[in-house]
Amino acid sequence: MDEIADKINEARNALLHWRLDRFSLPVYKGQDVTTEAGFQTCMDDVLTFIQVVPFNTPTGLGGGHIA
Repeated sequence: MDEIADKINEARNALLHWRLDRFSLPVYKGQDVTTEAGFQTCMDDVLTFIQVVPFNTPTGLGGGHIA
């Protein structure tokens, strides 16, 4: 999971700082994330990460329910 998190963070950083006149496109696992296929690959791993990594429910929100 650390590898997925690192690669997603790298792709996020590249996308945040990407401009049309830039010499390279943001990539994730070798795929251009500005394309549908590249974005889908990245988002599939984001979903895997969310499903696998345990997140603690915040306390003090009325039993863990978010309004």
